[in-house]
Amino acid sequence: MIFNFFNFFNFFNFSLQGKGCLYNYLVFQYEYFKSSVDFKLCVDFKIICDSSFTLNKTFCKVVKDKNVSYKITDCGEFFWFIGDEFVYMDGGDSLSKISKIQFSENFPKMQASMIIDSIMRFRLGRFDISLVHAAAVSKNGKGVLIPAWKGMGKTALTIKLLKSGYEYLADDRVWVSSRGSIYSYPRYVVLKDSNYHYFPDFMTLIIRVKYRLTKAISLVEWRFSGANLLRKVLYRVFKVKARHFHVQKLLPDIVVASRANLNFTFILYRESVEEPSIQPQEVSSVLMAIDSINNYEWDTDLLKLCAARDLLLNSHASWKKEFFQLLNNDKVSLDKAFCTSMCFKAVVPKNPVENDFDEIVERMDEICK
Repeated sequence: MIFNFFNFFNFFNFSLQGKGCLYNYLVFQYEYFKSSVDFKLCVDFKIICDSSFTLNKTFCKVVKDKNVSYKITDCGEFFWFIGDEFVYMDGGDSLSKISKIQFSENFPKMQASMIIDSIMRFRLGRFDISLVHAAAVSKNGKGVLIPAWKGMGKTALTIKLLKSGYEYLADDRVWVSSRGSIYSYPRYVVLKDSNYHYFPDFMTLIIRVKYRLTKAISLVEWRFSGANLLRKVLYRVFKVKARHFHVQKLLPDIVVASRANLNFTFILYRESVEEPSIQPQEVSSVLMAIDSINNYEWDTDLLKLCAARDLLLNSHASWKKEFFQLLNNDKVSLDKAFCTSMCFKAVVPKNPVENDFDEIVERMDEICK
């Protein structure tokens, strides 16, 4: 098996070994943190992608939910199966002490990332650093955090800001410390329907046709009552697969910053309005929204995993209790972090158009000077 080693800002290191689709994805995802140092003797945790581990395993307890199942062996080995694919962790360990995660070679990528992120969250939680579902950029050391629900346009706004001279920190999730620092998490940028037009060199013929038809619908929708239905049909007929790129592949001249101070937060929404706007927002409202977004994006699935493990291994210390403690610590840490941040609500029209973010970027520039 191939070994790769990664170091996360000297807070911890981990190894990744294996083969197959998931292994290649994880190597790509953590490329920014890749280290030339061999940490084999002092690695904080190991990630292995190898399907052979379950051969001849006998499971003594099973919890099932549709195509998802949770299983343990007599010696406390804990497995989460999605279909035939699995992840293994030592069920006898506390979540904060897990030192090995083993995936089958084709375990779903998003769920794998969620589990790895959870292990990182416990390790970084010792330093009062929390994971936030947000994009982030910086200019002159001033960090700009952009939390948002999926589909609001984080990536599109980030791209606009990068083209306006900002440095890149993250596109989808980022680490924030209680001391008011943003730590970079530059995994990749996802190109999809909503942002392909920013990169015409990467657009296929189908994507170009779909984009032009969508734009044409937007121009006439004010007088055409069936515009939304037509848009839905268009999106079903012309299905475009999302593609992952390192940001410097898309924008070779941009700078990837390692960290920045948290000075500004713009929580992004799409609403039924005609014009974009930015208004001051209470810190408490922003923190509440961040908490809700995090819960929806990854905490709900992680809670199910913890509850299933506790049900199967009820004689051991509770993972669910440990997880709730992590969430409470995150809230305390983020409360402190946002003492340094000016907060705003940024709103763009619900139906995306090409120049959605031009005015938002101009106003953000004025605020962030």
